[in-house]
Amino acid sequence: MYMDVKIKLNGKLIIDSVDQDMVLLDFCRKHNCFSVKRGCESGNCGLCTVLLDGKPVLSCSMPIGRADGRAVDTLEGLEEEAKQFTGFFAAQGADQCGFCNPGFVMNTIALLRENPDPTDDEIRAYLAGNLCRCSGYEGQLRGIRNFLDQRRKRFPYVGKMSFIIGKEQIVMLVEHSNLYGGRTDINSKFVKRIIFHNFLQSVTPENPDNI
Repeated sequence: MYMDVKIKLNGKLIIDSVDQDMVLLDFCRKHNCFSVKRGCESGNCGLCTVLLDGKPVLSCSMPIGRADGRAVDTLEGLEEEAKQFTGFFAAQGADQCGFCNPGFVMNTIALLRENPDPTDDEIRAYLAGNLCRCSGYEGQLRGIRNFLDQRRKRFPYVGKMSFIIGKEQIVMLVEHSNLYGGRTDINSKFVKRIIFHNFLQSVTPENPDNI
């Protein structure tokens, strides 16, 4: 039997009639998102990771009906965000055959959005579901750690903060250089700029749409 689905794939709304037994992995590949790899097909290797409404899921075990009406992002739609740290993976020899890389990259994007300054243990825990036959996983850890260290040198911050926009809790890093008088209250008009989801954006109380 077939069913109609509406899925926003990498920002583009796709309306399709698909087999009701289809999984999200096959839908993505049907629509030319070949970064979504077919691996174990049992939800154990992490190669098929995509973001569903911003959260990482294993597309090989996600029935297509559960993605109906939702937003799906694959590496094809997140290349600019991924470019920030993929070079650090390569520098540590973590890419090798490359087959598992898209899954690692997708989970790293999700990790850094959720926790902009993770510890090594937090990185290991977040990436634990990604299998790699080539490396001992230390290359991926070193790559992320080097990226975070370089970012910290460029943008020194005084700490993490969290606040609510609508229904979403946002975690951010506040830059020391953009705080006046040492104040770190997010409601303060003195907060001029933040590192938000790893991108620099201008934030002012008079222009909240910039957040």
